[in-house]
Amino acid sequence: VLARLEWRFALSGKQWRLRLSDDTLVKEVDRDVVLPPVGELVGWKKRAANAYVFLRSHGPQEGSEADLVTDWDTVFAGFRLSWKYEESTSEPNRGAQIELSAIPSADLDEIHGILRQFLNELCAIGEELNVGFYIAGVDAFHPREARPWNHKARYKVMRDYLGGRGKYAHRMMQQTMSVQFNLDYSDEADALRKYEASRRLQPVFLFLASNSQVYAGEVLDKPLRGEIWLNTDPDRCGLPPAISSFDDYVNYALDVPMFFIVRDELLPIANGLTFRSFLAEGFEGHQACFADWELHLSTLFPEVRFKRNALELRMFDGNSPELSMAFCALVKGIFFNPERIEAVNQRTWTDSWEDAKSLLELGMSGLSDNEKHYLAPLAQEIDERKQPGQATVEVFEANNGDPQKLLQHLKLCVK
Repeated sequence: VLARLEWRFALSGKQWRLRLSDDTLVKEVDRDVVLPPVGELVGWKKRAANAYVFLRSHGPQEGSEADLVTDWDTVFAGFRLSWKYEESTSEPNRGAQIELSAIPSADLDEIHGILRQFLNELCAIGEELNVGFYIAGVDAFHPREARPWNHKARYKVMRDYLGGRGKYAHRMMQQTMSVQFNLDYSDEADALRKYEASRRLQPVFLFLASNSQVYAGEVLDKPLRGEIWLNTDPDRCGLPPAISSFDDYVNYALDVPMFFIVRDELLPIANGLTFRSFLAEGFEGHQACFADWELHLSTLFPEVRFKRNALELRMFDGNSPELSMAFCALVKGIFFNPERIEAVNQRTWTDSWEDAKSLLELGMSGLSDNEKHYLAPLAQEIDERKQPGQATVEVFEANNGDPQKLLQHLKLCVK
């Protein structure tokens, strides 16, 4: 039995280190309060911090579809796949991918320790159940039709709606894996600088992380994961618009069609109704509340997005733990120094080895001497000019398409 992985890291600047669980940032927000009209929503500032209310979370609504089971003891497809250790969590994703969500940290060694602990526990579980785990940008072994669905109610709505929006939408849900980075910020100006830098770096980040050129046992002409996302839903995917304020992002999100709302049960809306229209007209007698807005924001899937109290970078293919930590170090070295962010925002970045080398040098200059070793796998990739997906193709072709050899290359739990 094979299972697939993806992970999400949360990087926090030492000077502010905002945590998702900080109740002081959200205690004045009532998630059930009916939201004001659009004009007031766009300018509605949060009293507890200099940030907009839509960027802060009060956690899952008790009793809602989004609420997680006590002790994270979620049962899916007959296996217990979700658990909690310290403050990090793991749970099944859209197509039964297993996702690690790490706690916010400014310390690369701490993040690396969390990842190693997760993998040690996961591999022990896999050995007991005879389950092997691997990571790549897409499912390297199976056609989409052979993959299971997560039967969570929200994914059923997404499956039905997105199936009519993009030719690869179901591949996105069932067969993609990624590494995501959540960055905190000190204020609106800092958030906007990081947002713009993320947009500009998207081509080179995607280029360096490309690991999706073997799909369903076949070698492809070009990487697939980025192509899948471009053919999922043009309303909510792709590169998001340039913005000059949080208000601009609010307006972008207001005009994206909704999937559903949650009251006593999940209520599908997926009929093209935007959140702007929902605010003005309601839906089947229900009026918009903050929990609806927060839930709606989680259903936007651009390459970079605001989520809770973080900015999320979403353009990295799933990669080995070593290379994933290299990307984590690169992101930290760039995004937590105003001068380096400014250097990023002063130029155009492309999917080229020349720009990749420039970015590596910029990121390395932002790390301490005892952190720079994390960049070694990325430096090797750039020196050899070989993307991880190209290395996978070489292994696959050198072994005459042997799936066992491919698995050995991609597998996480190797004795």
